Amino acid sequence: MKTIQLTDELYNNLMELSKKMNTQNHRGTAMPYFFQVMETKRIYGIDSDYDNDGFVWVKDGDEIEPNREDMIESLLNDGLVIPETLTDDELDEFMKDAGYVSVYYRNQEIYSNAFLTEDACKIHIKANDYHYQNPVDFLSHAFRNPELELVQQFLCELSGGKLHK
Repeated sequence: MKTIQLTDELYNNLMELSKKMNTQNHRGTAMPYFFQVMETKRIYGIDSDYDNDGFVWVKDGDEIEPNREDMIESLLNDGLVIPETLTDDELDEFMKDAGYVSVYYRNQEIYSNAFLTEDACKIHIKANDYHYQNPVDFLSHAFRNPELELVQQFLCELSGGKLHK
């Protein structure tokens, strides 16, 4: 049997990580796995005929949701006089005349970073929420990743646990 020399601090940190990995919620997923930051971003310029999640009005980099209240408020902020009785089609024409363009988009999930524990992922999200758009933690299975499986097996067994299958 081989012996590995560790500082007390490194040993304590690895034992704490091992215990967290052995006791955290596996969300019904076998190891190897890792936690990621998942956020939803809008991808603009989608063809309006299919495969879109909606549209917004855009002018000078500002985005207006296509609801009457927001549209009228934007037009009033632009200094336009709006008749009280506008049909939806007339409101759309006012938006176009004021320089707004309707742009279709699709919502796309983006996954970034990797963490061994749910806690570490949540702490990262909380500390960096300004960097993300509606971030949540997401568990990704590392299918047929023997290197990560070996590392997780070592870490789990370090404190008497075992690889979650």
